[in-house]
Amino acid sequence: MLWLREDAGQDGWGRHLLAAAEAVAVDRGCEQIIVSSFTSQAPGFHQRCGYVETGRIEGPSS
Repeated sequence: MLWLREDAGQDGWGRHLLAAAEAVAVDRGCEQIIVSSFTSQAPGFHQRCGYVETGRIEGPSS
């Protein structure tokens, strides 16, 4: 599990961490990556990085 402080998001840390995780996955022979998020901002980030949303489970309404 990985967490990134909100104020670090503008510095490119999310892309650096995602690229590092992808590199490890390739080295280990992985062919798929599944991303799970608890924030409303992350899906847009992952889409900008080339990920495709294949499912969503909505949380409880406030």
